[in-house]
Amino acid sequence: SGTGGGACDGVAGHVPGQIYLGGDQVVAVDPATGQSALFEAKWWTNTAPGDDTWQYISACSGDGNTGGCGGVEDYRPGTAYTGGQQVAYQGNIYSAKWWTNTTPGSDNTWNLDGPCPQARSGMEASNMAAITELELYPNPATQQVNFSFFLAEGGQLRVTLLNLQGQQLGTLKDGYMAQGHHRVQFSIAKLPAGAYLIQVEEGSTRQIKRLFKQ
Repeated sequence: SGTGGGACDGVAGHVPGQIYLGGDQVVAVDPATGQSALFEAKWWTNTAPGDDTWQYISACSGDGNTGGCGGVEDYRPGTAYTGGQQVAYQGNIYSAKWWTNTTPGSDNTWNLDGPCPQARSGMEASNMAAITELELYPNPATQQVNFSFFLAEGGQLRVTLLNLQGQQLGTLKDGYMAQGHHRVQFSIAKLPAGAYLIQVEEGSTRQIKRLFKQ
């Protein structure tokens, strides 16, 4: 469930060791202040917020105004923003590259961080229960890989192969799967040696495992 208040309302707490992709937001203790704060992953990471893989967004305490975009405040026309500040505008989250008072998306002073995390209000806790018993074997692997897991209930399932930047390299499974234990087998013979991510999604639920190709 969410941790803290204000800008952090509805955002799940950081889970040590869990893999996060660019754009994922968590609540964690800010090493600089010792207080709960909102952080956003810049790219793939499994470290604790506070290092250079995370972007500090804001302290959790505040007036409780979470805006309409996962705790990010709505863009206010005419307001000056400084580098790193985030705003919500027309269903997306933008961050200022440097000082700007222009409209997000209208010029190169803004980065588009991604769509509003509409369903991120504490979903991480239910994610743990919906897809469980994840196993990836053999790992490291050279040819064939087996990916097994348990679904708490049936639904549309998508299993994808990603690089460490979170970019999709291929779809391994995409379709309905019933409740119970499942195994997906696939070949990695043509992949270059290195580290990859296997992601399984069912509805708003997502789990990720790291794969090493020898």
